[in-house]
Amino acid sequence: MSEIGLIRNQESGIRNQESGIRNQESGIRNQESGIRNQESGIRNQESGIRNQESGIRNQESGIRNQESGIRNQESGIRNQESGIRNQESGIRNQESGIRNQESVSCPDIATRKFFLFLS
Repeated sequence: MSEIGLIRNQESGIRNQESGIRNQESGIRNQESGIRNQESGIRNQESGIRNQESGIRNQESGIRNQESGIRNQESGIRNQESGIRNQESGIRNQESGIRNQESVSCPDIATRKFFLFLS
């Protein structure tokens, strides 16, 4: 092989080595980028888990709130029923009071004769 051919082969070899170095550097950058992507993925998964846990707690809280609402409604119904009974009792008391007033203001004949006798 001629001297020129050897020089060209050496120059080509140098260019190939330089290209190889660039490829290795690019590979390193790609690996670093991959590591960052994996770390980001892990953080995203952790965030997702926290969000799911928060969602579960929110659902549990919602269930407790619904149960409390049901108990409050039941209590309200009992209070209304008690109020109705109280109103009915009040009506009976008023009717009794009216009868008592009528009894005092309009005594029977025997009672009127007795009071006339005393006067």
